[in-house]
Amino acid sequence: MAHLDVLARGHGDQLDARCEWIVSLAVIWGATWINLRGSVRVGSVSVIAGSFIMLGFLAMTVASAQHVEHVPWHPFASDTGKGLGGLAVGLSIALWNYIGWDNASTIEGEVKDASRSYPRALTFALPFVTIGYFVPLLAALGATDWTTWTDGGWPHIGAAAAGRTGIWIAIWIALGGMVSALALFNA
Repeated sequence: MAHLDVLARGHGDQLDARCEWIVSLAVIWGATWINLRGSVRVGSVSVIAGSFIMLGFLAMTVASAQHVEHVPWHPFASDTGKGLGGLAVGLSIALWNYIGWDNASTIEGEVKDASRSYPRALTFALPFVTIGYFVPLLAALGATDWTTWTDGGWPHIGAAAAGRTGIWIAIWIALGGMVSALALFNA
C-alpha cells in the first residue's frame, strides 16, 4: 500500500489505517470476483492493467525527452557495482523481472492449441516487456540524477524527469503500481 502514500500527498503524510484496509479488501475481493469468472476474464483484466501501466511509463518517457541532460548509457555504476558483483546484481534483477513466465502451465486446460499459442505469445511478449523496461529506464536516466533514486521511487523519478507534467505522471505511475499489485495478485 506504499503507492497510497504518494496519492495522499497534500492530504496529510499518509492515509489512515481504515482507508488502507478498505483499499486492501477491495483489491482482494475484486481479484477473487475476477478469478471466479475464469482465465479469459483474468487475461482481459491483465491486458487492460498492463496497458494502463505501460501507458504511464510511455507518458513519462515522452515527457522526459525534452529534459534529457546527459547520455543515459554513460557508465553509471558505483565502485561496488563493478565486476562480478555488478554482474550478480544484474542477473538477479533480470531473473526477478522475468519471474512468473512459467506460470502459464496452470491454465493450460483453458487455452486452445496451447502448444502453438504459448510460443507465439512469448515471441510477442518477450521483446515487448524488454522494451517496456529499457526505454523508460533510458529516458529517466537521461533526465534525472540516478544517485537520488530509491526503492519504490518511480513516481518521484517520473515527477523529476517530466518537468511541468511531472505531478500527473507521478500520480499515474503510483496508480500504475496499485494496478500492478492488483494484476499480480489477480494472476
